[in-house]
Amino acid sequence: MQGRIETVQIGCGDGPAYQREAGVLGELYGALLDMERYDAGYVKLRRPDGARPEIGFENGDDLRPRWPDPAYPQQLHLDIEVADMEVADGLARRHGAALLRDNGARHRIYADPVGHPFCVHSAPGAASGRLARIVFDCPSPRALAGFYAELLAMPNRTVDTDDVVEITGSPEEPRLAFQRAAGPAPKWPDPAHPAQLHLDLSFDEPYVALDIMDRLGATRLACLRMHAVFADPAGHPFCGPAHGYVTVQGIPAGVTSVHDFPPDWRPEPLPFTRAEIIAAVAEVADDADFSDPGGGRLSRPGVQLEFRIPDGERFKSLLIGFGTSDRTLVDPILRDILDRLGVGAFDAEAPGNVFV
Repeated sequence: MQGRIETVQIGCGDGPAYQREAGVLGELYGALLDMERYDAGYVKLRRPDGARPEIGFENGDDLRPRWPDPAYPQQLHLDIEVADMEVADGLARRHGAALLRDNGARHRIYADPVGHPFCVHSAPGAASGRLARIVFDCPSPRALAGFYAELLAMPNRTVDTDDVVEITGSPEEPRLAFQRAAGPAPKWPDPAHPAQLHLDLSFDEPYVALDIMDRLGATRLACLRMHAVFADPAGHPFCGPAHGYVTVQGIPAGVTSVHDFPPDWRPEPLPFTRAEIIAAVAEVADDADFSDPGGGRLSRPGVQLEFRIPDGERFKSLLIGFGTSDRTLVDPILRDILDRLGVGAFDAEAPGNVFV
């Protein structure tokens, strides 16, 4: 199985602030990394040669990092290698970056205009700026490195200590690094526990990737139109293949395709409690088991359903996973449950990506 980092997504403002902040971020990272801006339905950067990953700028209203203030922690940051540190310093400052720490001629730390910290390293002989590393803060670097090493086929460890682990795959890919940090983990989509950067991943064999994610402790969070959102074992969200489950959300009445959504649509909290979900499932399948506080399961010949119910009372999505490729066995059960709850669901395998 081959996995790839398709896009590094960097958070910026919501609403009217989006175009302004995405614009200045695009100019900064475009200049440092020799990438060109294009319109993918939102602001993105790509390399002229088409090499991955691209860089995207997504809207959101998360709290911004204020490195090194632990009250406003970073979760991920980028390491950029440049041929000439002084030239890169001039580009960064001209495009609104602020120098946070000068570690000498080989390493400096900046904050972009939105507040995301990034590092610039001198690499004499480099032809242009290069995204060298994506760095994760986490409580256990070796454990999280093991997760991504298997998921993305990056088996080589160029650094392996208690506090820092770095893994590599092909020479063309950015390395992934994991550094020990005690800050709170992100809890997407809670803006009080921000995830300012995240990765979009793709896989040659999505079902194999999903099995690996489940086995290694990833959490499936939501299905958002054309992709699914997961959390790695340390809580960092990432986007990946949307197969094998539906995501229940407050889809507006009459919507049968993701193309029907109003541009300003945002999911509202679902209008029922955990107990009401269990009651609705029991009306359809009284053999479902909800002894696990985190969810429930329904196991029948040819049918395996899993219900992931978030903590709290006002959650925006409910995940129903299924362990079979025979949708004729699954869909009638899902339809009855959704009818009793009175809501819709996203479904990556359905026409329009909406379960109807």
